[in-house]
Amino acid sequence: MLEDKPFGEQMAWLAAMLDGEGCISAYAFPAHRKAGMSRKDGTMKYRVKLLIAVTNTSEAIIAEVRRLFAVVGETNPVVHVHKIDRTKQKQCWRVHITSNGPVSRVLQAVRPWLVAKHGQADLVLAIAAHRERLIAKYGKKATESRVENDTWLREQLGSLRTMNLKGPRKEVYASL
Repeated sequence: MLEDKPFGEQMAWLAAMLDGEGCISAYAFPAHRKAGMSRKDGTMKYRVKLLIAVTNTSEAIIAEVRRLFAVVGETNPVVHVHKIDRTKQKQCWRVHITSNGPVSRVLQAVRPWLVAKHGQADLVLAIAAHRERLIAKYGKKATESRVENDTWLREQLGSLRTMNLKGPRKEVYASL
């Protein structure tokens, strides 16, 4: 489909899919206790996950996004089929990647063409870089690297959550 197009055109198309049908996010979550993920002192371990995804009813679009995620992100994207609750509803698919390296590579490649979600992309890239710096400086298990001790990270995750709220914000209406 797009394989014969120049790389820049492919990235512009992928950016449009992310802007219109996608999600760019990051979140912290507690690791599962049953899997032995609590610390020796009994406190819960938290992890940060970066995410980019596209949801659509077109199988061809999902296949192309999956191919581009795989090529640029150097990973194997996950494809989910959403359940259909009503018979008149079209089948819907979602393709996503969550690993820090692949998410960062894709966002850096599409960033010049993002229109609506450039802020989310910049923030997710900043979060990824921040986490890498902390872990490189202190090590993965150091107290300074813990998600729950990272005030900057918590603030940025809150900002990202606000940016990703559904529906138009009041300032959008004010500018019309």
